[in-house]
Amino acid sequence: MEINYKTDFDILIDAAIQIGNMMHGIKVEDSLVQFHLAEGLGKKIINHTLSARQLIQGYQIKLLNNIYEPRTDVASIAVLTRAAMETYLTLNHVFVAKDCGKSRELRFLSWDLAAYRDWETDRKSVV
Repeated sequence: MEINYKTDFDILIDAAIQIGNMMHGIKVEDSLVQFHLAEGLGKKIINHTLSARQLIQGYQIKLLNNIYEPRTDVASIAVLTRAAMETYLTLNHVFVAKDCGKSRELRFLSWDLAAYRDWETDRKSVV
């Protein structure tokens, strides 16, 4: 029996989108772990995987009167896949991993502080 990875991948992406849609508008109780930040990471994972899926299908360049051979941008697919994996690992480490409350709080605050430091560094480099 042949495994259809494309169908499995589509089912996985569709399930993630459906879960997000079902949660739309549902108020989550305030907690230490900011749910909207976790949701943003989830959306980022979905966007990366949808972009990679689109690139997997390949493209064919048509310029002026020239039609070039179809190609697949494997390097961009690899970049998007890595970004999706890194985002998933961050989501899991900061928001999902089971530990005592103090450890979870420290992981969240460390992750949040790192984002502010990156923002401040980027802001100074532009000015």
